[in-house]
Amino acid sequence: MQTVRRLASALGVAGQAAGVAAHALGLDGGTPLHGPWCVQVGVSDACDHRCAMCPYHPPGRAAPADGFGGAPPGVMSVARFGALLDELAALGSRYVDLVGRGEPLVHPHIERLVRLAHERGFRVTMTSNAARLTHERARALVDAGLDGFRHSLHAASPEAYARVHDGEPPEAFARSLEQVRHLASLARGRPAVTASFTLSRLNYAELPAMVDVAASAGAEGAHFQHVILPDGPSDLALDAPAFERLRALAAVASERAAAHGLETNLETLTAEPPPYLAGPHVEPVPCYVGSYFAVVLGNGSVLPCCQTQTAVGSLEADGGFAAVWRGERYRAFREAARALPAASPALASAECDRCYFREQNLALHNLLHPLARAGATRSERRASPMRLLRATGLVRRR
Repeated sequence: MQTVRRLASALGVAGQAAGVAAHALGLDGGTPLHGPWCVQVGVSDACDHRCAMCPYHPPGRAAPADGFGGAPPGVMSVARFGALLDELAALGSRYVDLVGRGEPLVHPHIERLVRLAHERGFRVTMTSNAARLTHERARALVDAGLDGFRHSLHAASPEAYARVHDGEPPEAFARSLEQVRHLASLARGRPAVTASFTLSRLNYAELPAMVDVAASAGAEGAHFQHVILPDGPSDLALDAPAFERLRALAAVASERAAAHGLETNLETLTAEPPPYLAGPHVEPVPCYVGSYFAVVLGNGSVLPCCQTQTAVGSLEADGGFAAVWRGERYRAFREAARALPAASPALASAECDRCYFREQNLALHNLLHPLARAGATRSERRASPMRLLRATGLVRRR
């Protein structure tokens, strides 16, 4: 039976890959026959933290009116989540990531949602600040079948934690670590625990210590990303000298990670300066995210990318995910994204010049368009289709 399941999984991956390639080559009319590989489901748009770099729940002010697909923030019901899973399974989707514009542990039935996804055969992961994680909830999440837990920590000391997680007391840092450490001790490999750090002027000097903290919490890996800034000056941004210091700190941190046996993305992180240091504009590249990825918010809004504010539909108003996935607004987004860097009204709110999927899109584009290759930086030249598969969760590091 296990051999049959592995064969079915391999055939499913091959079919999905063929569908994405067909889209990249313009052979599908703008509407993939399959569903997205990975769907981020923000089961709760509400959040219990106000982090300094968060555009959706910023410190000291209300959430932006246009931050949730043009609708008020919401919390997804268990029934709606189950119906969404049924549609995704029918479309051939394989991976559900419980992350969005709020905190999943705010959802009162989060353990039940994890179990529903697991029982339907999805790989299911979660990104959380762990403030509401308890020993009891950790056990319930493990028993429900959670495959991955990414801890949004962003600090290596109580002082930095309080600076980033605005309004939280310094002692909350130790509590958060203790709860995640307990989860890791229960998990024994499932869920795989990763520590996540968004780097800015508030915390970058702690980079080597972040590696140590991640290892002490029982994490298998530590993932780092630069803060994404809105247009205009920001006191979160690193300047050029600070970025060079970050590179030196990353060399130290990499040595510590190797000693801990901790997987990181530090080489990629420091290969090039963050986009906000590269100039006011980085030319967008052809994008294929509309064929392998989707975002569903707690209020039911469906977005084609995590870096856009414009919904392409609504679960409620449009009759479910499949109707949105095959709808005209989604098709228009895909075609406009594939035609980048040409401008289009369909990409009006998309941050294509600060794209998290830039390297993966370049890898796919250059594989399928060898005579019209794009990308110029060192990290982009090293991008490979395997990174795309890992980003979507279909292939995991061993």
